[in-house]
Amino acid sequence: MTDLLKFITFEGGEGAGKSTQARLLADWLRGAGHEVVLTREPGGSPGAERIRTLILTADPQPEQRFDGLTEALLHAAARRDHCLKVVMPALDRGAFVISDRFSDSTIAYQGFGLGVPLETLTRLHDLAVPRCIRPSTTFLLELSPEDGLARARHRTSTSGPAIDRYEAEELEFHQRIGVGFNAIAEAEPNRVQRIDAGRCVDEAEESIRSIIRFRYQP
Repeated sequence: MTDLLKFITFEGGEGAGKSTQARLLADWLRGAGHEVVLTREPGGSPGAERIRTLILTADPQPEQRFDGLTEALLHAAARRDHCLKVVMPALDRGAFVISDRFSDSTIAYQGFGLGVPLETLTRLHDLAVPRCIRPSTTFLLELSPEDGLARARHRTSTSGPAIDRYEAEELEFHQRIGVGFNAIAEAEPNRVQRIDAGRCVDEAEESIRSIIRFRYQP
């Protein structure tokens, strides 16, 4: 299975541990002698990082925040820059690319969460993302919305930054996101690998490594 494109993404709701597991996987693959580009969305390139700030800065007045379609357009613009400047060059030279979120998050958050029609999001994706860029493996870190929000808000309270755009949403929003990720996983069970994020970090890490060993033989 080593002919798979080495593009690996981590998805899931708030507080599921995506960034931690993405970093652990990157460290492990580097230790095995591979070049790894660890990146994130929204962001990953200088231009996309500027857009990230626009998206994630929560306006204190909810009625002044971007609507779902505007957010989706911003994500599409950031994703295109990220793909052109970071993802494609790395894949072209044979590196592993590990991204903390990619297009599945747009489906879950702006589609299921904010009600943007899925066909609209599909058209935006097709316009923004080169056809050759598609994750070969996606790890969906699953955690209840209640537990995930509690983790995320505790992390924010202890690390200092202000609560971000999505952490500020009500529980029902995050429950809809969970429904969205579940629908994606059910539609693409080969690409999307479910990981129980309620377990300890080491157990989740070993599950991820086992899948990588089987799929890529690193």
